[in-house]
Amino acid sequence: MNKVIVLAPLSVVKNWEKEIAKWLGSTRMQPLVAIGEKDDVGKSIENFTQGNYRCLLTSYEVFMKQVEKLNNHCDLLILDEGHRLKNMENKTFQCFTQFTCKKRIILTGTPLQNKLEELYACCEFLNPGLFPNLAIFRKVFINPILAGLKKNAKPDDQVLARLQFKDFVIDVFFLGKDLKN
Repeated sequence: MNKVIVLAPLSVVKNWEKEIAKWLGSTRMQPLVAIGEKDDVGKSIENFTQGNYRCLLTSYEVFMKQVEKLNNHCDLLILDEGHRLKNMENKTFQCFTQFTCKKRIILTGTPLQNKLEELYACCEFLNPGLFPNLAIFRKVFINPILAGLKKNAKPDDQVLARLQFKDFVIDVFFLGKDLKN
């Protein structure tokens, strides 16, 4: 892995910088931070794409403005609070799907707390084309999961919901601290 871009809400970009320093030390990796004044952001982007820096930390908003300059300049894109993708029609999702990189990681907890359609957008971003469309994802995963969660759900529906959720959605796409809830 040569280059990594970490996108986070503006309010936590500096936290990422502190955590990288804490866990990796400044000798192993010193990330560039691209937030603030336009000129400073431009210099950070240029240093990342043209220089030997291996990690760029920036906000979603900066990334969306600089996506053309950053395209094809990283091997791993990490989205903190990745549920911001929400759905495939929003500008964030459209911008990110045009970005080329070898690997993608989403850090989030809320698609499982909000709408399962948001989970589809995250899965589509991580593995484009795995599901032909939202209608099939809804039929195969969302509907059985929701049916199994109803208070009056039949035991067979509950089992199918657990299987669909755990065996595919969780085991394939998620690594978490507490998957029981």
